Formats: sequence, structure tokens, C-alpha cells
Amino acid sequence: MSSSETHKGWSTTSHLNTFDRWNKMGNSEFLYKYGSFKEQSFLRNAIQTNKSPTILDYGCATGTAKRFLKLSFKENQYQYKGVDISSPVIERAKELNSESEFQLIDKNSNFLKSNKFDIVYSRDTVLHQEKPYDFIDLLLNSAKKSLILRLRTRDKGATIFDKNLSCQMHYDNYWMPYIVLNIDELINFFFEKKRVKSIIINKSYEVLGGHNQRYLPKDLYFKKSGCAETSILIHIGKEKDCHNKEIIIDSDLEGNMLLNKKRFISLFYRLISKFGL
Repeated sequence: MSSSETHKGWSTTSHLNTFDRWNKMGNSEFLYKYGSFKEQSFLRNAIQTNKSPTILDYGCATGTAKRFLKLSFKENQYQYKGVDISSPVIERAKELNSESEFQLIDKNSNFLKSNKFDIVYSRDTVLHQEKPYDFIDLLLNSAKKSLILRLRTRDKGATIFDKNLSCQMHYDNYWMPYIVLNIDELINFFFEKKRVKSIIINKSYEVLGGHNQRYLPKDLYFKKSGCAETSILIHIGKEKDCHNKEIIIDSDLEGNMLLNKKRFISLFYRLISKFGL
């Protein structure tokens, strides 16, 4: 598989091991921890409000979203497709699930231009793109009803698109883009799209600079920048129904912040998972 220099690290065993940790959890621990992230709530609600929707999991890794769906819904309640540019994670996903549900694609493929899905779900992919808005555009155009994203945002300061100034080291050998989008810029981007009907945003504030081998602009090392792990649900409709666009920003505690606050609950689920539950 060909890949850009900035994403070579994704085709390594180290990348596989990073995501394979989810597969080593028992069902109870996995459902609690993975389900604590807001985008899973968005995905669950999108499935419940559509009859047997087609779902694209873009950047599916080892198929963690598919596992979440299998544990949460009957198979006939949705139609799933997972794609990724990493050969090791796709092979692992095929081992754990039906091979036909997963596909290895090239980073420069036309998959998003050639396929439409009711729900497009993409977790932690936007921030690693050299041109994140072009990438979001492709995801949006592939979605018929809903687009669900998890990315990184900042409340203050303009987006820095230079991958040499905003990046993250992966697996002790590769520098990859780590782009933190200004939240107002992002909202305006969505509001300019004629098919966007409404947006729901959840922000989990945390300082992004200095963690997990990130090399970011200096102001992202301060709380005042308002950095956040951000989950977004975009409802898509017909142009004639999207004139009065709605935005909702909720403050539900979720994700890593929730898990850190409720460590004892996490420990409980880890313990019962040891008994195969």
C-alpha cells in the first residue's frame, strides 16, 4: 500500500498494538470505556433514528466501532463498512470480524468520492490530515444523513496548518500532522454547506500541548487557548430544509475526562472482565 510520508507510521506493528488494546478488554469493560466517548452516543442515536442505515467507519483501525455496534445492536439494524489505510489493522479487523466488512484503501483513493452512506463516522482522523478541511469535505459529501467526527479544537487563536509546527511523534520514528482547528472557523465551515441542517458539539477541555509526544504551537500549552477533544454530530438534509441551521453545544462529561473522574467504576469493569464478562 502506498502512503504519504506523514502517515507511514500507520503501517507498522506499533500502530496495530496501539489499537489492539481495545480488543483485549472483556465486553463489559469495553462497552463502558469505549461507550464513554460522546461520538458513540451520537452513533447509537443515529442508528436508532434510521431504519437499517448504511454506516461507513473511515479510519476503522482494528474494528473497535464494529465491536461496539455488535454489542449494542442486532446485526439487521445496520449495515457496516470499515476502511483504513493501514494494512496491519485491517488484517486484524478481518480476523475478528467478517472479512467482507473491512477494506484496505490507499490514502489517495477515490473511495469517499465513489461511495455514499447514510452515516459516516470517523474518529481521530481529521487531526492527522495535512488539509483537514478538504478531508472533512470528502467525508461530508459521502454522508447522506449524518456525519460523526472526533477531532481536536481550540476556542482561541487561529488554526495552524503547518505540519512542521503542529505535529505528533508516533512510534519513536514518525512525525505526523496534529492539527487543532479553531472551533469558530469549523462551525462557519459547516454553516456554509448547503446540506448541513444542524450541528451538535461536545467539547472535553484539556491542554493538548506537551502530552503524548506532541509538538504544537506554544499557545496550545496553556488552558486559556481552550483546547478540547471534540465530538461533533452533523445532521444532513435537503438544501430546501437547511436554511435555518441549528447549533447545540453540550457540556456532558465524556471520554477520558469521564473515565479519569470515575476511576473506581473503570476498575470495577476491568475486574469483572477478568471473569469473562
